[in-house]
Amino acid sequence: MASSRKYSLLTDVQRSVLSRYFDEGMTGKGQANNTLIEKASEAKVSKETIKHDLDIETLESKGHWATMDELLQVIPYHLPRYEKIIKQCKNHPNDPLCALELSFATRFIAVYLFLQVKCSRPMTFQYLTVQMIETAKINGGFVDQKQFKTASTYGFDSLMFNTADIQVIDDFIRHVRPRLEPKCDYVLVTRNGRQYNKLSNLMTKMVFDAIGKYIHPSRYRQIVETESVKNLTKEEQDVVSKNQKHSSVVARVHYQKQHSRDIAKKGQECMKKLQGIKGEQVEEYIQSKLCALNQAPTLSNKDQAASVSNEELTTNEIQNTHYQDKTKVPEKRSQQEVENSDKLVVKRLQFTKEEDEFLKEGLLHYGYGQWTPILRDKRFKFPKGRKPDSLKKRADSKFPTLCKKK
Repeated sequence: MASSRKYSLLTDVQRSVLSRYFDEGMTGKGQANNTLIEKASEAKVSKETIKHDLDIETLESKGHWATMDELLQVIPYHLPRYEKIIKQCKNHPNDPLCALELSFATRFIAVYLFLQVKCSRPMTFQYLTVQMIETAKINGGFVDQKQFKTASTYGFDSLMFNTADIQVIDDFIRHVRPRLEPKCDYVLVTRNGRQYNKLSNLMTKMVFDAIGKYIHPSRYRQIVETESVKNLTKEEQDVVSKNQKHSSVVARVHYQKQHSRDIAKKGQECMKKLQGIKGEQVEEYIQSKLCALNQAPTLSNKDQAASVSNEELTTNEIQNTHYQDKTKVPEKRSQQEVENSDKLVVKRLQFTKEEDEFLKEGLLHYGYGQWTPILRDKRFKFPKGRKPDSLKKRADSKFPTLCKKK
């Protein structure tokens, strides 16, 4: 009876295929009928599950979806720490640097490539070499990458680095990368000096630390495709799809080098339009932080304190500017706003006193480490988007005594 019910779920095409196999002699093999029906029905159910799991509402409920506005907060969130590392490497080239700081600098550059340079596939940046960056300096900022997942279809994945991008990557290559003692020519290397090959995990961690969302490169490309439908024309949507080497609609076309470069240039323009005025402000903020280091590499502490007054981007502007304000010209900032520009705070899902009580009660009832049961307990009203990882971090900092019972 179970097999009959599953058979009724199949489409006419699937039934005809099964009937053909049965007519060719498989009906006499007893269990073969049920096996084929089981597999076909499981495949159908699996497709339905995948469709449900990739629904945007489902992804949002799991914390696997973010807006462009949220993703634009990632680089500013991590920038102060990276800026400190670069300054230390420049001003004290012979002093040792913590291995964790070196790893963070590598992760920062990788995420910078994804979010600021191009929403591309991980392999494009995984196989990015120092020589390619050197060539880009005299080649209009272009890098024509030939090693990426869909290279057989597209031929080239062209990257376009602007002056600020080149400066940021060059600082990393000259001041941070040598400390990793690289054994290859790739820009991104591990602490052992070998090629970095886990860029998806890297991006997921950095984005989660900044905005509390699980976003990997493929999800980011999906977000860009979705946002482009809302904010770009049909022609611009096609350009973004081609630039990402992502859309199945354009996968039949083979792109030669020059066309790929044109697409990269137009794609960058479309991304700027998509990110709006906030994207421009984030880029200005990055330039004011990192590019200024090359103009004054050895500032004294007094000079560094005085330079704060020249910041071009304030915390409030980064947090409060939305896409609806694209045509609005930023007003002149007060001195106090300028002085507070270093205190960049990203809005995250903060714990309330009520949640702390829920967490404490959950620790006493379930014990340390049982974050999922605590989160799913209907007695505890945690907000939508709260994750097990955040419960662990909160418990470690808020209830260290209870955590010692682990």
